[in-house]
Amino acid sequence: MDKSEFVDIAPEYYALAVIEFLRKPGTGSVISEGEIHHEYTQDREFGSLLTHAPILKRTMALLAEYGIVVIRTDPFGPPIYMTNNEVDRVSAVDEAGLRAFRENSPLMRKFEAIQPYYRRGWLNQALGNLNQEYVALGVGEEDFANPDAEWEPLAIERPDADLDAAVAAIDEAVSVVEADNGYAVHAAGERAYVASTLKGFSDTLKTGSWVSVGQLRLSALVPLGKVIKRFGESVVGVAAATARQAIIAWAVKRAPELITFLSSFF
Repeated sequence: MDKSEFVDIAPEYYALAVIEFLRKPGTGSVISEGEIHHEYTQDREFGSLLTHAPILKRTMALLAEYGIVVIRTDPFGPPIYMTNNEVDRVSAVDEAGLRAFRENSPLMRKFEAIQPYYRRGWLNQALGNLNQEYVALGVGEEDFANPDAEWEPLAIERPDADLDAAVAAIDEAVSVVEADNGYAVHAAGERAYVASTLKGFSDTLKTGSWVSVGQLRLSALVPLGKVIKRFGESVVGVAAATARQAIIAWAVKRAPELITFLSSFF
């Protein structure tokens, strides 16, 4: 494995660890890096299994893109991470964001196929091996430099006619997608991913208090883009395009400077 391949895949392993912590009963909706490290410290001699700060920083940025956490920086202290689960307090994980992450992470799907009792042991061993490889390859903070723009989360305020229009357009697109039998025959996996991801995003807009720009892109614009590319100007494609336009109209009203950034993805 070379350094560039390592940098690409390492954050997903740390992400599994953070998600497992968020799933743990009793985890709060506001967490610190100290809590995460404490969860994965096996003994004082070796310290935390999430020991490499550049990987953890990229990991939390990745989870923020999916709306699983929001990063709150501090001028003197380390970042604080907030979750967006306003409905089910049994777990701190935002399920809509988790579904989108799972769809794009073969590693997550492989990990969840392991019997729950054995997952932590597998993960701890994988993290230990990963940390050794980090040292062997001479990986440093500069290898994890991330040029992507960082955006503040978009507040979801009600009542809001633009928000209602976006939700209605998303729900209509889901209905049309689910009603298309040809989609089910020729691309059943994509159809299921699109419908599930869009439903989760719609639920976030209906019940959440904020949505990250990364979540908006990965859980709405990306799946809608797949539909538009596949169906073009057919009924299904038009419904997806209408939903995309409504979502962008709402987002740009909240943050006008987003128009150029969001438009670059289609």
